Amino acid sequence: MSLGELAAIAISVLALVLSWVSYSRSRHKEQAEFFSNLYERFFFSSQFSDIKHALDWKTSSRDLLLRYVSGEAPNLKSYSVFEDFTRDTLLISSFTDYLNFFVLLSYLIKKKQLSREDVVNGFGYYLQQLNSLLDESPHFRRYLENGDDGFKLVLELLERTRTSVAKRYSTKQ
Repeated sequence: MSLGELAAIAISVLALVLSWVSYSRSRHKEQAEFFSNLYERFFFSSQFSDIKHALDWKTSSRDLLLRYVSGEAPNLKSYSVFEDFTRDTLLISSFTDYLNFFVLLSYLIKKKQLSREDVVNGFGYYLQQLNSLLDESPHFRRYLENGDDGFKLVLELLERTRTSVAKRYSTKQ
């Protein structure tokens, strides 16, 4: 092999390495931006604020969610004011959206688009709150187990992150 051929091979290998480094950096940047968008959607939009408040503080809203997962849906006849019924049904709908957000996180971990560590670091406190519901209510576990396949992903996520989340977050309220 001539010196010119060796130089061409060396340059090709160097170009390949530099391309890989550039691709890797670009991919990490895209993943960071994607994670940042998820984080902003969860923490800075008002979409989940009622649910986060209900889970943070042991309110009547939290009690409503626990009754709902036990199979006790709001019944219009039990409300004296229609607006209260509407508020409660909207809260339950928001809870479904909230759980679906964690379905998304679980799915992204399975597809290796997010790491479990990233999810624990970014959303661990609220994983801990959901674990607290699991501990408090066997109905919540059944609700996740018997729900659609997505909710089973939430249960799987909670079980796989339970230890690392518990090390980071206290359940004190």
